[in-house]
Amino acid sequence: MNFLMSISLYLYNPKIIQKGMITMLSGMTIIEIIKMFLPLIILEFGLKIFCFFKLYNDKVKFFPKYIWLVIILLISTIGPLAYLIIGRKRD
Repeated sequence: MNFLMSISLYLYNPKIIQKGMITMLSGMTIIEIIKMFLPLIILEFGLKIFCFFKLYNDKVKFFPKYIWLVIILLISTIGPLAYLIIGRKRD
């Protein structure tokens, strides 16, 4: 079996992916898992706070501000990026 075929089998088989994730996290405590993902959690939180300030101060396109607020809150990472890229009116 060549390398590309083994990669494609790995990518398209969710059982292998779940088994890999379970074995990767097995033996770790909840605190260790939180410590591992803490930089991502902080970046996500910071991006949302930044978008809240931008939303408050800028004019918006396509949707009212309250809809953009819901998008930023509920759609993780993509929501704030969508607002920053297409949701703001640039002067």
